[in-house]
Amino acid sequence: MHNGISTLFAEKEFKLAEIVMLIQHIIRNWYDGTMVLILNSFYEYQSHSKFVYLIIFICLMTFVILYYSIIWKTYEEKLNVLLKGSADLINLIPQEIKNIIIEKLNE
Repeated sequence: MHNGISTLFAEKEFKLAEIVMLIQHIIRNWYDGTMVLILNSFYEYQSHSKFVYLIIFICLMTFVILYYSIIWKTYEEKLNVLLKGSADLINLIPQEIKNIIIEKLNE
């Protein structure tokens, strides 16, 4: 049975102890450093994106409040005009009819 990696080690005269030391001292340190770098980058991106979402939320809430205030103000003005018009119409009704209407509503 032919094992390619074993012949590579045999040709280059690697010893198992040297391979283990290579893995422990070089490859493991490189892997740990790479993982720390990736995790730090991810956490930094995550905290930055939360900050961006917070700013967007605050801007949207401000926009909604301003928009609602403007729309409410126009409807409030229209309501005042309509109430003034209805008050004028009620004043045109004679007092006796108003009393009859009030009595019917109370029943």
